[in-house]
Amino acid sequence: MIFAEQVKKGNFIKQNKNMYTVFEKKVYSFDNNLELVDMQLFNINSGETSTCTFEAKQEIEKIDLDMKSMKLTRKSDESLVFCDEDSGDELEIKISMLGRKASFLSEKSSLEVFYYNEMIISVELPQVVVFEIDETEDIEKDSSNLDYIKSARLNNGQTIKVPAFIKTGDKVRIHSETGEYISRD
Repeated sequence: MIFAEQVKKGNFIKQNKNMYTVFEKKVYSFDNNLELVDMQLFNINSGETSTCTFEAKQEIEKIDLDMKSMKLTRKSDESLVFCDEDSGDELEIKISMLGRKASFLSEKSSLEVFYYNEMIISVELPQVVVFEIDETEDIEKDSSNLDYIKSARLNNGQTIKVPAFIKTGDKVRIHSETGEYISRD
């Protein structure tokens, strides 16, 4: 158990039988020596986000997660199946639990999987992922188009902004947290 004031962004906590990821935390102090902690929490069980207020000295159960290196073996519209590279054990997770991160996973990708009691809580993607451009508009070579930014659809279905010189079929490096273009691969 830790005090609410000790919780950090990114921690996993358990409250009222639900597990949460802490997205944001703000501490407010008042003249009567009262400190309150507002946290924006993502409910891992339901996928909902909410804001909760705690007294600074209120005890909260912090969850310590286990970590394994795993490989994504199967991907459907609703779930992902990961295989433990050491034991061969498989774990399944709903895509909705990972949010936007799920769109930057490709089969056979190796990544770090964080879990609690054999339930996957989060995955840590490599900071940079590589995808092929499925479709983008062709731009005529013209000195006035040097700073032109255009939309491009990746082979994972996501649309990103890329510089004018990127063409259909090019492989590009993408920042996995933000989904932003970094460079041509």
